[in-house]
Amino acid sequence: MEDLSSIGKAGCDIAVNVGQAIPLISIIAILFREIIALAEKAGHNKRVCRRLAERVRVANHTLAQLTLNDENDLALKNYAQAITNCKEFIEKISDSGAFMKLFTAHEIESAYKNVTEELDAAINQLGLSMCIRTNKDIEDDRKLFLSEIKTSFQAIEEVTKDLYDVGMDIQQKLSVFEAKLDTIHTAVDNVSKGVIVNNQTLEKSLEKSKIPSNQITDTDEDEVKRGHKSIDIIEREVAILTELRNCRNIITFYGTMQRGGKLYIISEWAEMGDLYTYLQKHNVTWKFKLKIASEIAGGLVFCHVCDILHHDIRSHNILLTSDLTAKISNFSSSRKESDVTTKVKDITLRYRWLAPEKLENYKDNEYTKQCDIYSFAIVLWELAAQEVPFANVTVVTDLITKITGGERPPPIKDAPLFFPAYEKIMQQGWQQRPIKRPTADLMFKELNNLYKSIIKSQSESGDFEPPSPVLRSDSLDSQIGNSQKDFNNIEEGIRQIKLK
Repeated sequence: MEDLSSIGKAGCDIAVNVGQAIPLISIIAILFREIIALAEKAGHNKRVCRRLAERVRVANHTLAQLTLNDENDLALKNYAQAITNCKEFIEKISDSGAFMKLFTAHEIESAYKNVTEELDAAINQLGLSMCIRTNKDIEDDRKLFLSEIKTSFQAIEEVTKDLYDVGMDIQQKLSVFEAKLDTIHTAVDNVSKGVIVNNQTLEKSLEKSKIPSNQITDTDEDEVKRGHKSIDIIEREVAILTELRNCRNIITFYGTMQRGGKLYIISEWAEMGDLYTYLQKHNVTWKFKLKIASEIAGGLVFCHVCDILHHDIRSHNILLTSDLTAKISNFSSSRKESDVTTKVKDITLRYRWLAPEKLENYKDNEYTKQCDIYSFAIVLWELAAQEVPFANVTVVTDLITKITGGERPPPIKDAPLFFPAYEKIMQQGWQQRPIKRPTADLMFKELNNLYKSIIKSQSESGDFEPPSPVLRSDSLDSQIGNSQKDFNNIEEGIRQIKLK
């Protein structure tokens, strides 16, 4: 499939004669650009969204070869209406709540059929014979559609199952699901819009989460590693974590505690520490790697279902419990997808995992779900290699140049026979253009299936081999930390590149 993000303008440059057709052509061009944007950011059913966008692109391109006049007005109106309906359908199937409502009401297949047949009829009415689908095209599109909606539904159902009580029917589950989404969006909106504007209101908003200090035992000042956060960051993190506690692969939030005049977030204790440190200290099996990859993907699906963008997916923010279950943590930078990206103070700590579009222009290029996907793909490489990504590049400006230029971490050595399947998922996730990256749904499905197939093919028990410690003589922590130039933010790093 051609890269839609690079042909948006070309697909809209339709030549027309002077007449009433011009306003319709303008509308069609605007609609196409909106469809491209929706397809690029789609959180679910992305391949269906891309396929519909591709059909509109091809039709627009063919339309550009025609000389149009007022006689084409009715056909153009019908075509404009058809792609308007395509746009609305894409909006619905890429949104968690709207998609689940359509799916559970058994209306999604008929909606897809209506949209595609209406587009077929409009294309035919315009006489765009080159764009008319064959029976094979129609069947292939239908198979893709059914596969996609099944993948998205099963992923959402799997990661949200802890929300539901035993015995709930599908409509009851839908009601709980929609209520959960509304609660999350309201909680995050209240913080984002500054509803909590003074200390008195802040006190009330955090009151429910407070844990008496006498209920916290065995505290040790030496164990506090994250440092202190400003009150607005804690406020946002509390708002998000309170509502994400139902996902087994997101760190469980217990409450807040005031001690020594400072406010602390109290969360689930991850006995085995963070994934970054764990990979540096242990040789781990591929079965373990696939398990962790699948669990991180599950946590990311839950975030994206809730329209929460993590903004900082990297191994440092993946915690491991005593039974080596992976949990996504550190939601201090997270926000709703519709919220504006804000300046990040410690951006130089994240650049190895940051998407190329953000490295190119952190301020102006929107942070989307596809940025989280890119970061996760780099974590997949990190899991496979048990190395720091781009460890040999120690100058920020050099790394920005390499990543924005399309360079990625090197191939994995001594990989197992099944690695090509893993590698495909990883490489799709770090595609340079966001529209080419898969959804979290699809990555979760593929990684989970791969993990299950390995489990099934192995004769050993379900328990994992205990990871063996590994001694690393050249710790990269100090090497990387000492080599970073003191850029206060990513924009400064980018300016340094442009000055060269």
